Amino acid sequence: MAQPPRTHEGEALKAYAKEKGLKINALSLQLGVTRQTLHKWFKKPALDPDAVLLILNKMEPAPAFLLGITGEPSLTTLLTEIRTVKAMLTQLLHKDSLQT
Repeated sequence: MAQPPRTHEGEALKAYAKEKGLKINALSLQLGVTRQTLHKWFKKPALDPDAVLLILNKMEPAPAFLLGITGEPSLTTLLTEIRTVKAMLTQLLHKDSLQT
């Protein structure tokens, strides 16, 4: 069975910023990264786990595309998904740091 096409996460982040009326400078300041880093993220089909964790921690509510949500989820569903993804990413990053 064919899988649905994966969202280009960089383009989705850029669209999210535009939808929210966030300028590149404002978004980079909010995330604590340079404008150049943000432009690099926009080009990536899949964001690095560190970038995703940073976005999830700094932007509440998190962009739905990072959680694999389409449509209009309820706030409760969104917050539950955010907590779940944060926990999963924290575990992955902790596991990765133990292996290095």
